[in-house]
Amino acid sequence: MTETRSLQDLIDEHLSALAGLYQLVDGRKPTGEPLTERELKVVTLAVATPLSNKEIGRKLFISVDTVKTHLASAFRKLGITRRHQLAPALAGGAS
Repeated sequence: MTETRSLQDLIDEHLSALAGLYQLVDGRKPTGEPLTERELKVVTLAVATPLSNKEIGRKLFISVDTVKTHLASAFRKLGITRRHQLAPALAGGAS
């Protein structure tokens, strides 16, 4: 159990470092605003699954445009510009 936790700590440290690098490259900073419940659901599906925006919309019963709006809002709040930056940004303490 201790070995697994140590590995998780190492992963978390690397994700946090990546989040910092993305901020340096993009020049954006998190706004500090919390994600809404719906933004969090969309972001969670975008990070945890290989679903497209269309598939996320179907799963949540919302349009593709609404998925894009929630992702764009989350990106702004997290200080990122790309979908692949979500996991590191979330691990870096952005909420």
